[in-house]
Amino acid sequence: MARQYEMQVLSSYSKRLHRRRLILDALEEALHGRAETLPTVDDVHLLGWTMLENW
Repeated sequence: MARQYEMQVLSSYSKRLHRRRLILDALEEALHGRAETLPTVDDVHLLGWTMLENW
C-alpha cells in the first residue's frame, strides 16, 4: 500500500515538473523572440541624434 502511494506521489511530482518545463520553454521562446525585435544601442543612439537634428 505504501509503495502504491509512493508511486502516485512520484507520478504527480513528475507531471508537475514536466508541466513547469513546458511553461519555462514557452517563456524562453517568447523572450528570445522579443530580444530579436528590441532595438540595439546603436539604433537608439541614431534615433536620438535624428530627433535632435529635426528639433
